Amino acid sequence: MSTVFLWILLGSQVLVQPDEDVSLLPFVATDTVLRREGITGQTQKLTGVIEDLTGDLVQLRRSGGGRVERIRLRDVISLQFLKSADYENGLRQLARGQWTAALSSFEKAAAAEPRPWVVREIRASESRALLALGRRADVLARIEQLAGEDPETRHVALLPLVWDERLPVTQRFAAKPADLRSASQLRQLTAASALLQEAAHEAGAAATLHQLRTSGRPRVRDLAEIQLWRIRLLHPATLRTADVRLWQRRMLDLDSELRGGAELLLGRALLSQHDYDGAALSLLWMPLMNPADHATAASSLRDAVTALQQAGQHTAAKHLEAECRQRFPNQSAAGSADDSRE
Repeated sequence: MSTVFLWILLGSQVLVQPDEDVSLLPFVATDTVLRREGITGQTQKLTGVIEDLTGDLVQLRRSGGGRVERIRLRDVISLQFLKSADYENGLRQLARGQWTAALSSFEKAAAAEPRPWVVREIRASESRALLALGRRADVLARIEQLAGEDPETRHVALLPLVWDERLPVTQRFAAKPADLRSASQLRQLTAASALLQEAAHEAGAAATLHQLRTSGRPRVRDLAEIQLWRIRLLHPATLRTADVRLWQRRMLDLDSELRGGAELLLGRALLSQHDYDGAALSLLWMPLMNPADHATAASSLRDAVTALQQAGQHTAAKHLEAECRQRFPNQSAAGSADDSRE
């Protein structure tokens, strides 16, 4: 085994809890957490063993009989922890776009991994590969499994939500109206996102999103709220400058992994209001920071090209268009004949 970095863009405070569950085995510090001090902004390197990673907390034991620190992910700059050869190989394949091979490596890694929290991280990496392959139903099943083990999992950000109704139906999650009544909040949310642009189901999908907005788990509440913004884009005549300003302020409160869809919606709204520089900035967020869903990220990047063209930045637009073709060569353009509202 060797060590690699897992980068997490998140932020809050550290909770320290004294002695508990002292192990009788020799203690070997294998993991590192680099965290940012909430007040000073300085970084601190903590070594020990990561015993758990759930919800918003990393649980780090500093020594064999010493204290356990619970560190909020919002303060974490990076985690360094021991990974198996199969896990590392899967991450390399994921980075190279070898999605099927990566899935095979992750399955082997998960089968041999004794740490439950690491298995969850492996399953999240599997979800990224599945999303890149367009296997959205399988992604939903994986995230539901993760949420069953960690109800506050940050990996709900990988749910295959529909953020752009213009994409072809083959590049969006296929939902059934019955899914809106599922026992799973995650399935309700995903189905509502897919059905919101269908005229026959818009009211039911919106009602589900409103319910999740008030009664869902924290990240589910945030995603349901952002999904409701889409109604303004589906009915452009209802979009007001006040809505856009509210979205811009709300963006500052969102965890970074949840901002991809929100920035796409904000960018499209700014584009419609002729704020081309602001639109380009927002539309680049997902392709740069949250490109897991390639079809949606490519659509956001193409809209960013349009914004730059409208802003008169033709050279930048040309370079960005070339990058879009290079990064997402297999993605159809939004606005094709089969993506009209049903």
